[in-house]
Amino acid sequence: TALPILMLVVEYTGRSKMETFLNIIPIIVPTIVAVGVMVFVSYRNKNAADNHQVRISPVLCIIFNVVLIIGVAFFNFIMLYTNEYPVFIWILFACMLAVDIILLIAFYHFKITYDETGFYYQNSFGRRKRYEYTDVRSFSIGRIYTFYLQDGKKIKLEWGHENKERFLKAVTEGYYKATGNMLQQIYTNK
Repeated sequence: TALPILMLVVEYTGRSKMETFLNIIPIIVPTIVAVGVMVFVSYRNKNAADNHQVRISPVLCIIFNVVLIIGVAFFNFIMLYTNEYPVFIWILFACMLAVDIILLIAFYHFKITYDETGFYYQNSFGRRKRYEYTDVRSFSIGRIYTFYLQDGKKIKLEWGHENKERFLKAVTEGYYKATGNMLQQIYTNK
């Protein structure tokens, strides 16, 4: 992000401070948000494995925020070369920040906390439910880890979830201790 800012400063040294500010702010704000989200999610995930938790990886935040910064920089260069400040760019900028905030809230809320007898599943909206290991009917492993529950619901853990392997081990061991049987694995290509 240093190159676009440097180019903007060089280009706008003869312009008013307000024009310079309006052209630089769409790059500075997403950069601050990106760094803040990465620090926040990394802090939240720091002790997740030790606390027997599955959380969303900060990699998802990093990828989304890099795309956000590149997109805003692209639209900022459009404004730079056309010398126009279209309203749709500011609306797009506001929408991108709103999506980033919604994702941050989802990253904050999602977690699975497990122990010897079962686990708490908290979805991205903050709703929390307790399941025993015997509530798990079967599982499948692939690109997505899917746990099929007795009530017909599914819990899906994708590549962006940290500690999913430890959770799988806890579920299979907990199910075996509770029932004396092995948990059924469904083989899929997904």
